[in-house]
Amino acid sequence: MTPNYVPVLDDGSINKEIFERVLSKKEINRTYELLKRGQVAISEYLDFKSYKNEFSVCNGIELLRALGHPKNLEGIDFLFDCLCDVDEAFFLMAVDLLKTYPRADREEKIEENAKLAFETGDVLKLAGVLYLSKQLDYDCKYIKQIREEQAENASVEEATKKADDAVKKFELDEQALFGSGEVQEFNPTGVAYQEQE
Repeated sequence: MTPNYVPVLDDGSINKEIFERVLSKKEINRTYELLKRGQVAISEYLDFKSYKNEFSVCNGIELLRALGHPKNLEGIDFLFDCLCDVDEAFFLMAVDLLKTYPRADREEKIEENAKLAFETGDVLKLAGVLYLSKQLDYDCKYIKQIREEQAENASVEEATKKADDAVKKFELDEQALFGSGEVQEFNPTGVAYQEQE
């Protein structure tokens, strides 16, 4: 802990320590007081990439928690960024705070983030969004649609495979019945002709 931590430096910029280390409760409260008075904008703390490690991200979450609703609505995207990896220290903190956000806002962001994660192939982010969705007992419409399309495609693929298998079986049966497909000439000296005499 840095002695005499101040959230805003003499030149008016925010103290970058918030992005580098875990602040104490007292230091978070100092920062919160400046936010509450409007001396610093919460947006200064909402760039997920500014945080240097998983533990310092917790500072941003704690500031949003302290701000409370509706002032912390601006941080919803930051919290969804925190869902990028279920193994990170900040993951469950973000999920818990998102549970306090208005339902409509959460559901809109779940849909938006699920679609983005799926389309970009971000499996970890998708897992985080689906975890949140499950915690909220919310059935993500986008994922439901994807699952239905995949089931439909699987049914079409299965039907196509059955049709292909039937054609192959027919071709094999046809070969067994009719031979190679070559027209054979009538041979009166053949075995079948001889037996009928």
